[in-house]
Amino acid sequence: MKQYILMTLVALLMLQGLTSCATMEGVLDTFDKREFIPPPERHLQKLDNSDWMPHQSELDGQAMKVIWNIESDVRDQLMLTQDIKEDLAHYLKERGIQIKNPKDKKTRHLIEEIERARRNASTFSGTGEQKVHYYVKGALTKSSLSSAYSKPIWCPFCEQKRSGSCEYELQSGMQIEVLSLPSLQRVKHFSVKGDESYSVDVFDRCARYSATAESANEYQDSRSDIIEDLVDCSGKSLGGFLSPQAYVEKYFSDGESHIYQISSGSAAGFKKGDSLQVLRYSDVGFVQLGDAKVKAVQPYKAYMEVSNKNLLEDIRLYDRVKVEYTDYTLGVACLGAVTEH
Repeated sequence: MKQYILMTLVALLMLQGLTSCATMEGVLDTFDKREFIPPPERHLQKLDNSDWMPHQSELDGQAMKVIWNIESDVRDQLMLTQDIKEDLAHYLKERGIQIKNPKDKKTRHLIEEIERARRNASTFSGTGEQKVHYYVKGALTKSSLSSAYSKPIWCPFCEQKRSGSCEYELQSGMQIEVLSLPSLQRVKHFSVKGDESYSVDVFDRCARYSATAESANEYQDSRSDIIEDLVDCSGKSLGGFLSPQAYVEKYFSDGESHIYQISSGSAAGFKKGDSLQVLRYSDVGFVQLGDAKVKAVQPYKAYMEVSNKNLLEDIRLYDRVKVEYTDYTLGVACLGAVTEH
């Protein structure tokens, strides 16, 4: 009995020792559970002040807010405009980007103000109480359907009349520009294209694409593929540019781990394991200081870990961090479809 009590006491002492030696690594592991526990305040370290401070509205942990609008500069034969408008808005929303409802009266008024200011080369008064970061405008540059008839190969011994073929070609193109608000400075401009074709057997000449069930079904499938390609490629390009961003707020260190609290979390699209760029505001814009990794995420806060010694010595309060995507974000299919201007 005495031996059992002694062994129990030893086990308790060992457990207490392990608990007292726990590092921030163990604390941050609890983020994998439902319970969110920030690093211990006793590890809080002082950060040098930055020469620049973001607006308070940028520190509330909310998602990127944009106005998304699309028009057609050409005759929209394929009727792409509305589908692209809705599908791209849905694509961006799934990636944590908030889209202002273009049907909302205030949003319509903002769009009118922005377009008026652009036409008159005048200043834009701003976005009011709700902070809106960018105006994203799309314009269809091509939306056409053409057809070409090919005669059957000559066959002198064939008794029955043979069919030729009609090839239908669907062509599309779209330009997208991103304007920073309220400055109206163009910060991104690119074009994306999509082409599809199909053929059906016909006699003598091409008919309207909807003349047969086969042709009509092929047309709808090709049109859907074009919409999917335009939305996917433009969405990836925009998603990379509008990736989640936040600002450094606190620094914790126990001498081994170096953890920084940033001003946004999962509500703004941050995920555990995201690669981050650490940026500093300068007269020429934001310049990159180094890289970090998201260690843990809460709804409106996240924690990143930095291992580079030089970067550790350089980070200041309110430096910006931004999710960094790889060079392969667009994917092979979109590399030939997207052109940056």
